[in-house]
Amino acid sequence: MTSTAGTGDERRSVLGRVDTILGAFDDANQVLTLHELTERTGLPKSTVYRMLEHLGRMGWLERDYEGYRVGMRLFEIGGLATRRRRLTESALPHLHALSVTSGFAVQLAILDGDEVVYLHRCLLYTSDAADDNRLVYMWVG
Repeated sequence: MTSTAGTGDERRSVLGRVDTILGAFDDANQVLTLHELTERTGLPKSTVYRMLEHLGRMGWLERDYEGYRVGMRLFEIGGLATRRRRLTESALPHLHALSVTSGFAVQLAILDGDEVVYLHRCLLYTSDAADDNRLVYMWVG
């Protein structure tokens, strides 16, 4: 991830510092310690720590024994981007076909740790009134 914060007033603003911290993460550095983040951002350690605590409470970053990583909230926000739409659009015909064939609702989901994040639901609507009281089973795998 590349930071877009400038070197002037933008870098001193709260959003500029957040952008600088988030920009420290990339494919090769998906988990970073406080020390590594301080070095990569050039921000004071106390500032980085305070920002990490706030970002963690909001779910933007997650902390474990290895360090900090991008959190689920950023993933969810990122899901609004084009790549998510492309994935969903590519899967949609298959989800719909599976729903029609099986007679059940079908979900496109990913597993994040022990949490399931739903990217799309393909619901099957029926005009059969008898189906309204059916027990619905759902599997994600």
